[in-house]
Amino acid sequence: MFRAPLQGDPPNGDRSVLYLLRRDLVDLTTVESRHYRRKIRPPMASALAIMSGVDFIAKLDTGKLEGSYQEDFKGVLTKYGEVSPWDAAALYQFRCALAHNYGYFTIRRSRHLKTKPRYSFALDTRKNPKKLIEKIGRSYYRVNFWPLRAAFFQSITGFEKKLRTWGTSDHKEARTNFWRVAKYMGFMCVTADAPNYCLQPTRAGEETDGARG
Repeated sequence: MFRAPLQGDPPNGDRSVLYLLRRDLVDLTTVESRHYRRKIRPPMASALAIMSGVDFIAKLDTGKLEGSYQEDFKGVLTKYGEVSPWDAAALYQFRCALAHNYGYFTIRRSRHLKTKPRYSFALDTRKNPKKLIEKIGRSYYRVNFWPLRAAFFQSITGFEKKLRTWGTSDHKEARTNFWRVAKYMGFMCVTADAPNYCLQPTRAGEETDGARG
């Protein structure tokens, strides 16, 4: 699951979804070890890939096959990505704007709120930003792409470390949650039967080593 793009495609036909996402993100931006590139291909698509990746890690972390929940998403960023709770909450709204509208605007809907806060975002790809996300107006936020990308990679590293740390009180539960999701949606099988590569889910219930692909 945690194979790095620099390792190349695994020799068998299976690829982990997380590996494919990281590989594509490297193609869109630059290698994971670099922290900046002057020109990147569509930054919005790259940011959406990152948000999808956080969603996927949240599923692996909680064992929830259905749905994507705000607290789970924020939990990945705060527990593993070293992101503050305030930044994680704002990034969840950024995720909603990208995932639901493929844009930079969303309205937060909650039965606990009398009003519906509005969020407008700008995505900044410049070098050496001061913060991951900045509030620059009443409901206007600037998301800095390179710290966002770094927080995502840190989330992967932190989550992998949790799974591989034997002897902790929550290790068994963590691995159970991981495989509950990974065996159904964690891996894809790459075939070359058509002119272009075709991705298909692996057989449901097939367990493999967590370090594979």
